[in-house]
Amino acid sequence: EVGERFLVRRAGNVNERGTRLVVTGTEGDVARARMISGTPPVPGETIVPAGFGLLRGGFRMRYGWLGTATSAEGATTSTWSMSVQSFEQSLVSGNALAVGMTLIVREGADEGGVQAMLLGVEAGRSLELLREGLAIMPTLQAGIALMPSEDYPSEAGVGLFGEVGAELQLDLGALRFGAGITARAVTDGTLPAAVVPRISLELDLYRATRTATGDRHRPEPLYPLAGLAEILY
Repeated sequence: EVGERFLVRRAGNVNERGTRLVVTGTEGDVARARMISGTPPVPGETIVPAGFGLLRGGFRMRYGWLGTATSAEGATTSTWSMSVQSFEQSLVSGNALAVGMTLIVREGADEGGVQAMLLGVEAGRSLELLREGLAIMPTLQAGIALMPSEDYPSEAGVGLFGEVGAELQLDLGALRFGAGITARAVTDGTLPAAVVPRISLELDLYRATRTATGDRHRPEPLYPLAGLAEILY
């Protein structure tokens, strides 16, 4: 059946992690499967039913650099951003969803503080370049931008923002490092459009803490996005 999982092991190696296969379609007595880890099966290996999880899930942090500016008086200010997201990603299709918050901060000798807070939903898809090692992920994000008023700090302007980005990702098991670029635009002219270099770090809590249930239709509901990535399989 579609969604069934199997491990492929060499004869006599029952403790081997093995190649992981997921059935993605059937035609009569013939089944199509996707290999999500390991190496292609060869004759003589054993295929056994398995119950491994099909989702990555956890938290992601991103740092972006928006650059520096020098005023006519010679004062220099720098602007950077920090994002925290909760994400889920299908190991079958590579589709991913995330929700999170981004703070855009300006720092200088005479002024500083939060320039904007972005609350958004992000969708992406991982495209493998090297199996279980290197991938590129294009992303789309949209949401609400909250910008403090310069004249009335206790009040905030509200706008909409959109982002298009891409990251090159290095997979190290439960950890994943990324480096890429984002183009951002905001409807409120207070925050100008920008192209932002970024780096990221992901922690896959499903893998690190072994909390994925192995049931593709009912992952553990421990994180804000638990189960949403299934609709993108």
